[in-house]
Amino acid sequence: MPPSVVQLSDVKFRWRPENPLTLDVPGFELTAGECLFVYGPSGSGKTTLLNLVAGVANPEHGEVRVLDQSLAQLPTAHRDAFRSDHIGLIFQMFNLVPYLSVVENILLPCRFSARRRDRAVANDGSLDAGASRLLGDLELDFAGLGSRTVSELSVGQQQRVAAARALIGAPELIIADEPTSSLDADVQQAFLDLLFNEVKRTGAALLFVSHDRRLEPRFTRSVSLTDINNAVTPSPGPQLSP
Repeated sequence: MPPSVVQLSDVKFRWRPENPLTLDVPGFELTAGECLFVYGPSGSGKTTLLNLVAGVANPEHGEVRVLDQSLAQLPTAHRDAFRSDHIGLIFQMFNLVPYLSVVENILLPCRFSARRRDRAVANDGSLDAGASRLLGDLELDFAGLGSRTVSELSVGQQQRVAAARALIGAPELIIADEPTSSLDADVQQAFLDLLFNEVKRTGAALLFVSHDRRLEPRFTRSVSLTDINNAVTPSPGPQLSP
């Protein structure tokens, strides 16, 4: 049995005390090497779930464990460091730094995490080689684009750079929030190929949230959030932030 990467136990969460529950999840688990597709309508709590798993928010009740670490028990600074070391995030709105180059954006996690930096060097020989490999897998030209600022790229190119940033340094958990929303069909498939190849290569777990169920057949398992979330009147909260 593969080890558990994410476990939610009796988790309840609301954004404000006067609001109804956004999430009420009795149980949820994601194991190493698993590619899980989570779907649901707007406002069903998909991004809220990712906030909790990433340690950006804490539940009002219950426990969220990542790699057997209870996130709420970590002080904020330690939780941020844990996220940098072990979680790769692909944001719906990219969250790239516009004045940095493509390569500088990809390598940002390695600036904040010595663990990610050391793994990238061990896997690819150097940080630049790791960035080049990931860009190549996403059909972007390292030589032609690597030194350009991300503001010069198309929306689809920026999304692929955001994916490479999440994957550099082989984090054990990859969280993707509607990551294919800006990609055409052909690039979507290349994007998913990269995600699945990286998960297989590193043994990571992939938690992929989307409303686009056309992608569902490619995943090893799928879950409807409305099936695991007992909250009667879900309400949307802020977007996932780094």
